[in-house]
This record gives sequence, structure tokens and C-alpha cells, in this order.
Amino acid sequence: MRLFMLAAVVLIVGGLVVSCGPTHQAPVVSEAEEAAEAAYQERRAFQRWHGQHVRVFNIWDRLAAANAEFCPEKIPAVGWWVSTPGGVSETLRGEYVRKFGGGDIPRITYLHAGGVAEKAGMRAGDQVVSVNGVVLAIGWNGQMSNWRTWKETSPLKVEYLRGGKRRLVNLTPVEACKFNVVVGPETTVNATASIDTISVSVGMLDFLTSDDDLALVIGHELAHHTEGHIGKSLGNSVLGGLLVGGITAVLGGTPTMAQDMTRLGMQAGQQAFTQEFESEADYVGLYFTARAGYRIDGAAELWRRMGELNPNSINFGSTHPTSAKRSVALSRAVREIEEMRRVGQSLRPKRLKEAKQ
Repeated sequence: MRLFMLAAVVLIVGGLVVSCGPTHQAPVVSEAEEAAEAAYQERRAFQRWHGQHVRVFNIWDRLAAANAEFCPEKIPAVGWWVSTPGGVSETLRGEYVRKFGGGDIPRITYLHAGGVAEKAGMRAGDQVVSVNGVVLAIGWNGQMSNWRTWKETSPLKVEYLRGGKRRLVNLTPVEACKFNVVVGPETTVNATASIDTISVSVGMLDFLTSDDDLALVIGHELAHHTEGHIGKSLGNSVLGGLLVGGITAVLGGTPTMAQDMTRLGMQAGQQAFTQEFESEADYVGLYFTARAGYRIDGAAELWRRMGELNPNSINFGSTHPTSAKRSVALSRAVREIEEMRRVGQSLRPKRLKEAKQ
């Protein structure tokens, strides 16, 4: 009986498989063909990944050097990025090794166009052994930017390998803003600033085909850092929580009620002045972009395009001003900068006291 039931089940399942299967013959792909196509796609993916990082780093290096005087912390920069194969995803690692080489000694994977290291004759793929006799230490993600290597802008003695041959070069770094800049994997059109990092999404890179527009966005995020917006927002959040939670406790609220009100107070405090912070970052960031030599006359058009992308932002703003308001304000700021250039005045954003005079 059991054998009969098992046979019946096999027949039924077999019938379902046959009846529910495909009805057309798709092309048969061999394993070799699939492997060749996978290798081709990996090359393209690596080229895209590397190109995105080179684009962002080139813009950042110009902004960071041109505006170092405004940054609270500075670093000596030579215009390179060094890493090991561990700094990329496993899928892209093979292409990384094919392009730059493998091994545990970090290699230059990016050189700023016209930067200190490039002018000294260094090339992508060079293995950096030591700086001033100190062997480079690679972090958990296989990457290390220049600010983790030294602390002074005095000449640096760099020992490196090219084609297995040991070489020495002296580099005199330039002063730059000390912030980390990364390319985020998000496909949304976004850029953010945290305590020590600026992140630009791949969606933003795809949206902004112009480096001038991308410089405006990165300059905006840099302004959040220089003006201390992240710390101010955190402070406002803590103060809001203490005030609201404390008042609730004094008025006889229960501990649970006081906790809930503290959370609400922190949220309200964190959102205080957010629109003003964004407007200030637009204004100061525009100056940063101009000082780095990028065109700024497309700033208003950039926010018109943002309005097209998100129509709700045209007339409605919560934590950010409306795209309409930002476009108008940036147009005025562009005229302000152009007038300063016309009369030969140094490009420095006006503080509140200066603006009222």
C-alpha cells in the first residue's frame, strides 16, 4: 500500500513538473560562455566602481585644499589613495589585482590629477612601503587615506616599489581639510555628512553628470562640517530631551511618561534650525566650490532639477528648505560672489554680523 501511494505521488509530481514547465527552447549557455560573460561584467563593474571613486576624490582634493583655512582640523595631503585588495568587494577583487597587482603592501589606486604625488612621478600601482621610515598600516577594510600616515606638512621621504624595484621620493604635502569622503552604495540621489565623513551615493553620481554640480553638493556637505552643524544638532537634541523630560518629571509625570517626553524633546531639539543649517550650508558651500575653481552659475538650475526629481520639495519643506527657496537664494549668492570677483575681493562667506553692516 505504501509503495502504491509513493508511486502515485511520484506520478502526480512528475505530471505537474511536465505540465508547468517551459514551452519554448531557450538558447543553451555553456559554463565557459557564462564564465567569460561574468568576467566581462566584472571588468565593467570594476571600471565603474573605480571611476566613481576617482571622480569623487579628484573633486574632494580640490575642495579640501582650497578651503583648508575654514576647517577645524587639517591634514597634510599628497593627493593619493592607497589600499590593498582587501579594500574592495570579493566580486571586484580579481579585477583589482589584474589592474593594480596583489600582495599585502598597499598600492596607489588613485592619484589626484596635478597633485603632489603625481607631479613627483608616482603612478597608480606603485607599492608604498613606508613614509619617513614608518611602514604603512592598513585598516580593517584594506584602505588607508593619507591622513592616517603622518601629522606634519614637512617634506616626506616615501619608499615605494615599482616593478619590484625599490625607489625613494621626497614629497612636500599641502594642507587640506581633515574629513573622510566615501562613495555610498545607495542608488537614491543623496549625500550626507556625519561627524567625520562625507558620503555621496552612486545614485547622486549618476544624477549629476557635471563635476561642477557634484562639487556644489560636496561643498555643501563640507560646509555642514565647517559650521559645526552635526554637533549643534546633537546638542540641540540633548538639550530638548533634558528640558521636556525634566519638565514632565517636575510636573509629576510617571517615569514612563517622562521617558516618552524625553524622546519627543530630543526629536524636536534635533529638528531645530535644520532648515537654517541647510540654507547656511548652501551658502557657505557655494563659496567653497567657487574657491576651488568650479563653476557655480548652475547652482540654481541644480535645485530646479532636484525639484523635478522630487516635486513635493518644490513647495513643501520640513527639515530642508523648499527647492524653490534654495534656487532663489543660491542665485543671489552667485551674484554676490560674482561681484566680489569683479572688485577683486577675497571670496569669504559673510558672517551674520558682516551681513547686517
